[in-house]
Amino acid sequence: FSALIVLAKAEGLHGVQKGLVPGLGYQIGLNGVRFGCFPIVRHKYVEAGVPGGTWLAGATVGMLGGALGMPFYLVKCRMQTRTSNAATAVGYQHTKYEGVAGAFRAIVHSNGIGGLYRGVDAMVMRVGMGSSVQLPVFTLTKEAILDRWPQARDWPILVSFVSSMLAGAGAVTVMNPW
Repeated sequence: FSALIVLAKAEGLHGVQKGLVPGLGYQIGLNGVRFGCFPIVRHKYVEAGVPGGTWLAGATVGMLGGALGMPFYLVKCRMQTRTSNAATAVGYQHTKYEGVAGAFRAIVHSNGIGGLYRGVDAMVMRVGMGSSVQLPVFTLTKEAILDRWPQARDWPILVSFVSSMLAGAGAVTVMNPW
């Protein structure tokens, strides 16, 4: 919390929320693909008899979501790290952008479309690995609980909570190196 306090004192509430709009774009792109496509891709892989289809489906939708969300993530990071306050400055200070659209225009103007995908290789690996564990562990744990204890259907929030805790632990474990 100390970093948050320093930032709030130096730049106010606006400084704390810098990058919120592209952060939303990133999460919508990333998780829209991951959560929206996982059941469909899983079904197709399993139906086709792909070995490890559930796990591969998680990796596939994670990599697609990471690639789709990358431009927003790049803009978010640049907007969050940009400051005019020398006391809170960290790393290279990118150009001050005039809003999210201005950031996209400036990056494309100076680096081309490819500039929006700087770091996509690491993003795809990280999110692909995390999703290859998180989504299948959640789904398979939930299915296993409901198969073994049919009465658990009366406790859907508890079943989802337990499944998500295990999925989160698995995702953090495999994503940690990235």
